[in-house]
Amino acid sequence: MFLKTRIREVIQSLPWGLSKLIIQIYRVARRLAKYILNVIYLIPAVVLRMFNFRVPIFSHWRIGHLLSDPDSYLKEERLGLRPKHRVIMLAPRQQVVNQAFIGYLRQYFIVVTSPMIVRLLRPLSWHPLTCFDTSRYSKTTYETVDFLKIQALWVNRPPLFKINPEDSCRGQKALEKIGVPSGTWFVCVHSREGGYNPGDEHVHSYRNSRIEDYLMAIEYIISRGGMCIRMGDPTMRPAPIMEGLVDYANHPTRCDWLDLYIAANCRFFLGSSSGAFVMSPVFGVPVACANMVPLSAVFPWSKKDIGIPKLYKEASSGRLLSFKEILDSSGTGYWASAEFMAAGIELVNNSPEEIRDLAIEQFERSATPNFVYNEEDEVLQIRFRELFRPEHFAYGSTSRIGRAFLKRYQHLLP
Repeated sequence: MFLKTRIREVIQSLPWGLSKLIIQIYRVARRLAKYILNVIYLIPAVVLRMFNFRVPIFSHWRIGHLLSDPDSYLKEERLGLRPKHRVIMLAPRQQVVNQAFIGYLRQYFIVVTSPMIVRLLRPLSWHPLTCFDTSRYSKTTYETVDFLKIQALWVNRPPLFKINPEDSCRGQKALEKIGVPSGTWFVCVHSREGGYNPGDEHVHSYRNSRIEDYLMAIEYIISRGGMCIRMGDPTMRPAPIMEGLVDYANHPTRCDWLDLYIAANCRFFLGSSSGAFVMSPVFGVPVACANMVPLSAVFPWSKKDIGIPKLYKEASSGRLLSFKEILDSSGTGYWASAEFMAAGIELVNNSPEEIRDLAIEQFERSATPNFVYNEEDEVLQIRFRELFRPEHFAYGSTSRIGRAFLKRYQHLLP
């Protein structure tokens, strides 16, 4: 993946006419190679098809896609929305972002991790007889993704993934080792930074936020008797030192299986516009996500979850754009920093107070049986949700927008 990224960067640095010619030649060569390989692999593809095998491409190098796409695939099948298939998943071990989750996937799929065998089987993932399109689950742009619709239909069914007994047994000991006493409830906190994948950070930097802006929420959680575990990876800046906050992202015990155990056993996951938060809902744990962007993707997962978006500001005037203006424009589907910059749009991160209010709401939802919203809250939700159309990324989601956020910015509603 690094080599592909580096080649892409070199091509983009060339003069526009030359880079365009190279890209066109590459696309023609790629189509020709695929055609030849489809002919070569015809017999094995026919045999696999006869035995109902498919070889979908799951994005195993991104944590959000590694978890959400197979989860969507399996739930779609169990909901009867498509025929059942036997699945061969290609996941070369050196490219998988979380090796521990591969163990969980083996209960449902035949997982191939040998790089050599993966290269041998790769042409079957695009062969017309054995391929399966997974991009519709979460990687579309100007249309609704399927995973939110699938989660909406899954409703109150139990999650398909549960922490295995071995990880459960050693998980509590690991929590005590990082400073979380036995019996203490905790919340995962994650604020996206740019160090995880620097090769394409110039594209995704618009999604970043500051851990400092989450401190008011962290203080509230600690005041209610809980602790906070800062999730992430060692490329992140150290979190502020405070009683009740564990900077697990920079802790020496951090590892793949413990990432999953912590995310699956927290009270809720306080996240950001990053796939890291998906580690919780695949195990049935609710999330509250701040700084979600683009606006069309503000809804995180399912009806257990809440989110609030970054605001859009007109750079020339400093005026905040209304939610309708954004969702009615092409800006609602921008997925690159350069697109926002070219359109003269500045993104405004959620304030510490807004993130705190989001955490308060999710805490109250988790602590109060039969939690209900008042009439004003419901009216604001409806007014916001009515702005979404079928071409929007999160259309049809059952997640909610944070109530305090909508009250604060109801002047941006129609």
